Amino acid sequence: MIIGGCMYQISDNVRRLTNKEKQQYSEQGYVKNLPVFSYNGALELQGLFEELSSRLPSDVDINKTNMWHKASKKFHDLCRTPEILDYVEDILGPNFVQWGGQFFHKEPQSGSVVPWHQDAQYWPLEPANAVTVWLAVYDSDEENGCLYVYPGSQVESCLPINIDEDRLLTNPDDWRNERGKPCHIPGEWVDGVW
Repeated sequence: MIIGGCMYQISDNVRRLTNKEKQQYSEQGYVKNLPVFSYNGALELQGLFEELSSRLPSDVDINKTNMWHKASKKFHDLCRTPEILDYVEDILGPNFVQWGGQFFHKEPQSGSVVPWHQDAQYWPLEPANAVTVWLAVYDSDEENGCLYVYPGSQVESCLPINIDEDRLLTNPDDWRNERGKPCHIPGEWVDGVW
């Protein structure tokens, strides 16, 4: 598939959400392992990441750089991949907008941490009826710091947070790692996680 002059090869297994997946999202707050891009598509996305990250000065943290969809036509087009938008539509309905676009990149043994948080706490959206599309561009597992989710937390009010001197969220006392459920995102292809 060619999008905006850049190829992102789509998986042959792409589809719409099943009723069971929609129910899981409603109850648990996430769905994982949704096929979007093929293996070659994942390689193409790795190239996009390398290209965009190389544009930043060495003292700029890519994890703190948002709104890539406004700075890069290729990233903008990636965010408008019809197969991704179909999954979002299956959850939110046909009327939605993109608010942000960001990379989270953690080098092996870097010690980089993204603490427990609820995405809605970062976003100036009211009501906070939103989804995060999380694409694993590189392999992510429990050994190298995969995504963890706290199933059902989307139905609770925002949990308390602490912010350190660098304005990073820190783990509040009432969030415990055992409350999270690890989600392994295989690197053989790129899957969305909501």
